[in-house]
Amino acid sequence: MDGFEADDIIGTLARQAERENALTFLITPDKDFMQLVSGTVKIYKPGKQGSDIEIIDIEGVKQKFGVAPDKVIDVLGLIGDASDNVPGVPGVGEKTAIPLIQKYGSIEELYRHLDEIPQKGLRAKLESNKELAFLSKKLVTIDVTVPLEINFHSLKAEKRNTARLMELLKLLNSVR
Repeated sequence: MDGFEADDIIGTLARQAERENALTFLITPDKDFMQLVSGTVKIYKPGKQGSDIEIIDIEGVKQKFGVAPDKVIDVLGLIGDASDNVPGVPGVGEKTAIPLIQKYGSIEELYRHLDEIPQKGLRAKLESNKELAFLSKKLVTIDVTVPLEINFHSLKAEKRNTARLMELLKLLNSVR
């Protein structure tokens, strides 16, 4: 859909399904999707080379990020995500970001209480990179309010057309 990222469309559909209490699996290794995890929305994280799949639920998010799913965007806003070109705050990793968000609850609250940070070096990093922190949080936030004209119930797999798929793969292979 023009003007929206695929992540936003997936997030909107996941929330549609959640409102109907439909069990939903988002198949992705992307960390930012963990913000969508709920009682009915889970992540199916494929393993490397098809092995070691992982199903991530609310407890799995808490184990990985030390916070509930709705706070994942705050942790990622501080640490960034190189795979998605999200800068975060340089020099702030998970070991620093997670306790800060656990204590303050959000990037906004962290910056309201910046003078309480006892480590001068950390406080200086946060002060000088405030805009990056807020930009990074915005970049990792999945929009779940895309004005879709479809409902997730209408999205059904059709019979596979292997001949058409082979044509498409041959075409895409020749485009290189």
